[in-house]
Amino acid sequence: MDRSQYRPVVGIMMGDPAGIGPEVALKSAVDASVREVCRPLLIGSYAVFDRARKDLDVAVQLLRLSSDEPIDAVDGAGASAVPVIEVVGDEALLPVATVSKEAGAVVAAMIRAGFALASEGRVGALAMAPITKESLALAAGYASEFELFEDITGQTDLRAAVKWGNLLRITVTEHMAFRDIVSRLTPERIVTATEQLVGMMRRLGTEQPRVAVAALNPHGGEGGLFGDEERTIITPAIETLAERGIVVRGPVPADTVFVRAMRGEFDGVTFLYHDQGNIAMKTAAFGEGVVIYAGLPLSVVTPGHGSAFDIAGKGIADPGNMIEAVRTAAVLAGR
Repeated sequence: MDRSQYRPVVGIMMGDPAGIGPEVALKSAVDASVREVCRPLLIGSYAVFDRARKDLDVAVQLLRLSSDEPIDAVDGAGASAVPVIEVVGDEALLPVATVSKEAGAVVAAMIRAGFALASEGRVGALAMAPITKESLALAAGYASEFELFEDITGQTDLRAAVKWGNLLRITVTEHMAFRDIVSRLTPERIVTATEQLVGMMRRLGTEQPRVAVAALNPHGGEGGLFGDEERTIITPAIETLAERGIVVRGPVPADTVFVRAMRGEFDGVTFLYHDQGNIAMKTAAFGEGVVIYAGLPLSVVTPGHGSAFDIAGKGIADPGNMIEAVRTAAVLAGR
């Protein structure tokens, strides 16, 4: 097959059955722009997807497959058909807009099945519809999907890179109390996070990314007046990155670094903690960012919004961010 005509199989995971996940997953699977770049394979509960299909009055045939069944149906599915790998049954038909142990158990089973399919090479990448962390914690004791991913793969030091257009950002530390951030910042972690970011940008087509590393303290520390982390932690990391051939600048004051990136000075930004990165990006592009999980041995993405319990089950969820997530997964699957 000509490479230009190659369309990878992308597994679209259902997400929280009590949220908008099944709706946006199904809408993305039938979207024309998605089907141009990949062969979608829904992963989750056939019953939940069928309920969404009826509620939304979507003219699509769902082809039920078991988790161990060959996925040749992906190739045979026409424009009006989408195969569904069923990893949970009718028990996933849960009340909408409700946090529950049962919903969390469905999400955990779905993720494990999706990772197995990707590890076996049966799908080229995974796009996960929004999940609810509280339900996952009730069911499996994981504070977030990161801990579950680590348990499945044995990988540690996972992070979320967020893509908005051609601009990406990553954070050195993820979900933790604010008081714990500084103790978790080390030159080694900054180097690892930045290398993960650069690797992701190269996979997405930027051959020589220009990266900025944000400062921690106001005005970049003002020469040590407001803290010495820029000198003792961040600058050594930047020096190591430069020695490894990465085009890097910093420490750049955090209140202007994202504006400078938006104006084209940088292709990516390494932020030091969760909200430092998210406040900047969500202010500029709320609901448009695609989360790419870095540090995994497989490609997994998710939209940059949550389960939206306030509109779950109403059929009005905008699938645009999920569509972009699936299209991003298709690019990663091809590389």
